[in-house]
Amino acid sequence: MKSRSLLRIVINVENVHCCRLTSSLERKLSQAKSDLETLETVAAEINSLRSTLQSVESEVRTVFVFGEDQNTTDQVLQVGRPDNAAVK
Repeated sequence: MKSRSLLRIVINVENVHCCRLTSSLERKLSQAKSDLETLETVAAEINSLRSTLQSVESEVRTVFVFGEDQNTTDQVLQVGRPDNAAVK
């Protein structure tokens, strides 16, 4: 009889440990899912900013003057304007 009650106590203790472990793992899984969502959002923002930066970079390369050809620069700037207004 004594060994049976000792065995029940051991089983109960192990059951409590198992429940705590399961609970801890569920919390960690929830946190990992939340962290993953944050990382995916940040990655999407980075990709969007990278695209914008590449677009701006190509515009800068088109406008940037490597010499003293002011007429060509003025023509490039006028083409890029929506109203084709002259550069002053």
